[in-house]
Amino acid sequence: MHPIRLTLPQSQLELQGFHSHPEAPIKAIALHGWLDNCYSFLPLSTLLPDLDILAIDLPGHGDSQSIPAGMSYDFHYYLVWLHELIETLGYDRFVLIGHSMGAVIASLYAGVFPEKLQNLVLIEGMGPFCVPEDEAPQKMKGYIQSWSRQGLMRNSLYANWEEAVRARQKNGKFSWESAETLAKRGAAPLPNGVMWKHDPRLKMPSRYQFSERQTLAFMKNIRCPTLYIEATDSIIPQDSLMRERAAAIPSLSTVKLEGGHHLHLDEPEPVVKAMKDFWQSLTEETASD
Repeated sequence: MHPIRLTLPQSQLELQGFHSHPEAPIKAIALHGWLDNCYSFLPLSTLLPDLDILAIDLPGHGDSQSIPAGMSYDFHYYLVWLHELIETLGYDRFVLIGHSMGAVIASLYAGVFPEKLQNLVLIEGMGPFCVPEDEAPQKMKGYIQSWSRQGLMRNSLYANWEEAVRARQKNGKFSWESAETLAKRGAAPLPNGVMWKHDPRLKMPSRYQFSERQTLAFMKNIRCPTLYIEATDSIIPQDSLMRERAAAIPSLSTVKLEGGHHLHLDEPEPVVKAMKDFWQSLTEETASD
């Protein structure tokens, strides 16, 4: 693991993370889930030596900088920050991997800049959470009311390391080992206890959501081969909307694996096998053309 620290030139946000194998021939960017951090991809990265995974802490997470006062963690900002990162790195064609919220960001970005991606891997996430358009006024009201209280928002203080890890494990419904992996990056000891480092403003409600029609437009514009990895104990609703999103992506392969929402942390080997099988199928298709 090779630490990385860089500043986005326009947003002036410092991001931190790690390269897994800088000399590897294939470049990838990995985006973690909400309130997680780049260590979410440590298990996968050790099992993929031919892939240089750049896993970053998204703004407000882990060791990356939080956004300035007066800004919000809206999804269009995540797309801007991701694009700035890609331009700063000088990546032309690369693999984009996302888990949960990171998969939402990755799928939206793939619909905006389809020409940039070699392929796309989505783990437990495909497009953003949407609400009916007639609920927009109420959503905005909730955001405005929370805005005035954001200065009072604090992360919970835990008596010790074990309590902090146990709280994350309970909220994520995954193994102690996986929760502790995230805690090694995302929790900080204080004189009177342990506190998770993420920006508490990440828990504020969104100002607005994409409509389902907008989401489908993004999905339809994804041009690269895409793998969707779904857990048997998924928290993603397997409803008609998700099936419609999957059908909208022109070149989508889907695999269901045993495990929960953080299966890439709990059981990385089957996830890596699914990814390798996917990439092998693409190689075989290219060879047969």
